[in-house]
Amino acid sequence: MPFTWQININPGKSPGTFTFDPNPLPDPSSGNTISVGDQIFWTNNDTVPHHPGVTNYPTVFMPQQIAPGATSPAFVPDSSFSGQTVTYGDTLPGAPPVTATIVISTN
Repeated sequence: MPFTWQININPGKSPGTFTFDPNPLPDPSSGNTISVGDQIFWTNNDTVPHHPGVTNYPTVFMPQQIAPGATSPAFVPDSSFSGQTVTYGDTLPGAPPVTATIVISTN
């Protein structure tokens, strides 16, 4: 049965900054693993839009940005992500260079 994971986009301590939480997903100390077929959602708790994506492939997770207060559609890793550590950031022009990782187990 697929598991659901939540990533929060939170305002940073300084104006114009933000964080992805948790980072990395999953927290290695938790003993949990993300599997192919799990569902990953981002919730934007910031006051500006964000578009989590991978450099040169910004729509790998979702086709469009997430408005403030909204939750993304589900990203469901397929077998091409098995055993991968995916580094991503906000792909909107002018976004701060914040990155995070998702570690997907080998299935």
